[in-house]
Formats: sequence, C-alpha cells, structure tokens
Amino acid sequence: MQQEAAGAIMGENVMSLVRQFLASCLVVASAVVMAQQQEVWVNVIINGKAVMGFVPAADQSRQGERGVCSQVTEAGAKTKDGLPIRAFEFTGWKEGDRYRVVVFAMVPSGGPVSQTPCSEGSGLKRVEFDNVLVKSGEEFTIAKMKAAGVTPWVIRTGRQEPIRK
Repeated sequence: MQQEAAGAIMGENVMSLVRQFLASCLVVASAVVMAQQQEVWVNVIINGKAVMGFVPAADQSRQGERGVCSQVTEAGAKTKDGLPIRAFEFTGWKEGDRYRVVVFAMVPSGGPVSQTPCSEGSGLKRVEFDNVLVKSGEEFTIAKMKAAGVTPWVIRTGRQEPIRK
C-alpha cells in the first residue's frame, strides 16, 4: 500500500514537472513570435515599390551599424548647393515611441567617383539631406527630393515589406 501511494505521488510530481516544462516552452515560443511581430522596419518605397529597408538601431550611438543606400536614377539630381546627387543613404534609430530617420545625399568628394556610389571608397561623401521622426505604422514622403530633381521617395515604418526588384 505504501509503495502504491509513493508511486502515485512520484507520478504526480513527474507530471507536474512535465506540465511546468511545457508551459515554459510555450512562454518562450510566444515571446519569440511577439518579438518578430513587433520588430519595426524602415522601408524605402521608390515609385510605389518597396526596394530596400532596415531595422533601426536601438539608439543613436549604434545607428552607424544599420542603414541602406540606393543610387539615384534621375541625371539632374542636385543638392540646394548645386552638388550632383548620386545616391541616397538612410539610417535611423529608436527615440522613445518613434524612429529617427536620417537621409543623406551621396555627393562627389573631389576624387574619382566609382560606378557604385553605395560602396566604400566610392569617391562620395554623405551630406545630410533630411531628418524626420516617425511613429511605427506611419508613412513619410521625402518632399525635399522634388526640389532636388528627384521623384520623391517614401519611408514607411512598420513590418518588413517584400522587396521587389
């Protein structure tokens, strides 16, 4: 009788441990799914198509680790100072419940300019072009691009959009 009681208690303990383990696994899996769903992207939309995007850094000190760059197709694109714009580079970071997105115009630095303006050693330098603060789910048209001779691009914050080539 004592052996049967001890066996029943032991069986209950094992089942309790199994239930606790499974509950822990469920909590961890839920946290991973929620984190993936909450990850915010800055998507860059050109002519209605998502062409690139990045996850903003946690803070400004880490913003140099993140970002994207794309060539400008309009030949007459110029800064307000008259410098030819070869590409736009985007970077950003989280600020409270919003995201700071900085847009840089890539312009000649005086040396020979390579065919790929978004690569290192391209002969270009970054000049701040625009600086905006947006909430997740918002869309912002970079209207300054029109004055620079470029069809305005759009930044949209939220979940990652499919990139179309």
